[in-house]
Amino acid sequence: MLNSFNELKRKGNILFDVILDSELENRLAALAERTHRSISHHAKIALERYIEQEEAKERADSESLLRWEAYKEDGEFINNQSVMNWLDTWGTDQETIRTETPLITIYNNKFVCKN
Repeated sequence: MLNSFNELKRKGNILFDVILDSELENRLAALAERTHRSISHHAKIALERYIEQEEAKERADSESLLRWEAYKEDGEFINNQSVMNWLDTWGTDQETIRTETPLITIYNNKFVCKN
């Protein structure tokens, strides 16, 4: 039997309390009962999904900053109308490739636009 938080942590697990309002607690308990899974299982899945979502937001923010820095450096960009024209062809018989827009690549953690 585990005797302390540190012992749990050494085994690769962290145990902590979360205070839930009664509505969320009831919903979680009902979900656990319907699915025959533990409350801990559902809480862990929810945390994993939340963390993945937040990490995706951080990556998107970083990519936006890289794009901005690349634009400030060379002034190249893909104008909105070109992108909209290209997207309008998706799923049609006239679907096109990006011929009018520069190719964007990442080089040394920077977005680089090349024609």
